[in-house]
Amino acid sequence: MTRLLYAFALLFVFASCTKEPLKSAPAPELSFNRTLSFPNRNGEIKLATYNKLPQMESIVSINDGKLRLFFNVPAATEGSTGEGIALDLSTAAIGKSLIRDYSFDSNGEKILYARYNFTNNVSTTSFWSNLVESLSPGQWSGNLRITGFDAVNRTISGSFTINATNLFYDPTIRNGNTPPDVANRCNLQLEGSFAHVKIR
Repeated sequence: MTRLLYAFALLFVFASCTKEPLKSAPAPELSFNRTLSFPNRNGEIKLATYNKLPQMESIVSINDGKLRLFFNVPAATEGSTGEGIALDLSTAAIGKSLIRDYSFDSNGEKILYARYNFTNNVSTTSFWSNLVESLSPGQWSGNLRITGFDAVNRTISGSFTINATNLFYDPTIRNGNTPPDVANRCNLQLEGSFAHVKIR
């Protein structure tokens, strides 16, 4: 009887000391839409939608005092096109809570920089790319909202709406040294969501 009680006690101690294994982080998810509107072409719209495609890339890191996010659909094969969004956010909230809104006109948590790129993989030996950057302060607006932060797995989730107005060129067309044409002036809108993206 004594041996039985001793064995039961050991089993109880072992069970109480055993911790449940940590759950692995869910796979990252990314979706975004790109809309170009052309006021001088009777309101023409060019729309692209990317929804949780396996080739989509999402990278988040903290470098140089900034929270940096990069979402990309690569032009991986000949004849394909790709689009990417990069955002730099102020990191005043690091160490407190990442769950908050960031905007271009905020005095606190601010979008410091935004970049959109379009790439056309013409062939195995030729490609071209256009960049649109937030170098003109009044031209850019919108916000990014972080809605979830998993401190154990170091992942974030959220959504964004970014606008750039009065662009001189259509970024989805190769322009070269062609002078700006008023018909090609357009407005860019980027809308999307991301989930379970790991901070590197």
